[in-house]
Amino acid sequence: MKVSALIVDTVSIQKYIFSSNKLKENIGASYIVENAFNEPLKNALKKTFGKIDFDLESWRKDPDTLLLQSGSPFEILYSGGGNLVVAFTEKEKVFEFVRTFSRELLVAAPGLRTSFGFNLDFDTDKFKQSMKALHEDLRRNKNRFHPIISLRKYGITADCPRSDESAEFFRDGDQYVSSVSNTKMKSADKANQKLSSLVADVLKDRFAFTDEIDLLGQVESESNYVAIVHIDGNSMGKRFAEIDSLFGLRKLSASVSKATQDSFMEMTRYLIELIEKERLTEKNGFKLRRKDGKTILPIRPIIIGGDDITFVCHGKLGLILAWIFISTLEKKQLSDKKGITACAGVCIAKSKYPFYRSYLLAEELTSIAKAESRKNGGSSYLDFHLATTGFSGSLDEIRDKQLSATEGNLHFGPYKVTHENEAGTLCSLLSIVSNFAEGKWPNNKIMKLRERLFDSQEQIRNFIEETKSQGLSLPEIPHESYARDVWINSKTPYYDAIELMEFLPEKPLEVIECDLK
Repeated sequence: MKVSALIVDTVSIQKYIFSSNKLKENIGASYIVENAFNEPLKNALKKTFGKIDFDLESWRKDPDTLLLQSGSPFEILYSGGGNLVVAFTEKEKVFEFVRTFSRELLVAAPGLRTSFGFNLDFDTDKFKQSMKALHEDLRRNKNRFHPIISLRKYGITADCPRSDESAEFFRDGDQYVSSVSNTKMKSADKANQKLSSLVADVLKDRFAFTDEIDLLGQVESESNYVAIVHIDGNSMGKRFAEIDSLFGLRKLSASVSKATQDSFMEMTRYLIELIEKERLTEKNGFKLRRKDGKTILPIRPIIIGGDDITFVCHGKLGLILAWIFISTLEKKQLSDKKGITACAGVCIAKSKYPFYRSYLLAEELTSIAKAESRKNGGSSYLDFHLATTGFSGSLDEIRDKQLSATEGNLHFGPYKVTHENEAGTLCSLLSIVSNFAEGKWPNNKIMKLRERLFDSQEQIRNFIEETKSQGLSLPEIPHESYARDVWINSKTPYYDAIELMEFLPEKPLEVIECDLK
């Protein structure tokens, strides 16, 4: 069937969401992005076609039905991953809709940048070729047009203290803010309601989420850390590109979203079990707050969409929750009868660090993990970085500056996410951490080892011999000689383990149920 099709793409989503250092605004911005194709879309369609009944979710509920064949003047072909594809039977309605929808977005989501692509000869029977042409036009238009999406700044206008925009809204009794920041803050309450509704069965009216970064269970001290976790599915873009039918695309999109949401709910349920078993106590570095009779969970999701998720949590939970989420996700089967793997980046930083900078590091860590995954058959991998001091530059520059030693680079990752206890796995890393934390090594000797790892192999071996005479042996990794040689092929697993000792809950191996056999 020949129709006229339009694709709408939200541009620079991450910058829009994480440009503020206020968690509430990050949450509100994420909600705006997620709902940009709901109310604004519905209003634009009503104004374009008049008062007609339609369901924005019909493509998801009944993916095998094409409403255009039943006389509908338009149809949402697909929506997901920040993209919307709409088909029209009349070419003139395409451009009328674009004008109307653009105005709706300027009001409902100021500052949100979108681009449009067109294929006025879209053939649903040649879906793959038609989608390719649609995306090619979108790419061209992204480079051609740069629309103004917020009020211009002038010399006589004040600057918004929360964004690099003109301040035109009076908020909080004594402060002018931009329309962009104002809309984000107003949307945060709606985001909280939607999230609570999504996981209501898990929360059971006893637990709640917060939109304040200082209420994630941190103990009030110098060691006030949070973890920003970004997780992204492996090779999902390739899987979507290989689909040659509209109905297949719809089904895969819906199954991916469901797998991500279900995995998040199961991860939240697991976190609640840890709290109920008193594994996260103040003695262990957690100070869980209460509000309105409910315990505030030490996690707050910011993005749950498609095959990726971003959340912020207590600094000691970043690696653990990333592992639980990925392990849960790997058990899901999508509509194409294949499983799904994912990679994660975990940036552990002080609560007051610029949020956008921390997120960019988490995203960069995910890219590094994905590169390792591609070398190893698409398995799930995780990489992390501890930002215990101020940081600038790329991750490679930071690691070259902070983690370069005489014998090599002190960072051993990325780590494979698996239950097996082998070199380079997350279980192996946590096994070493547990050995140090619960073994005979006193803290002063562990810190001395940390210093010696920067030295030459000979100096390290002398130190190891000295500790052996005192009855201390390095934690072993099965089938490897790290306990004897420390460095193999310019890599050592011990520095990462020492660094993580303060950033994990007690007995982490029990928490993620590693198989140490």
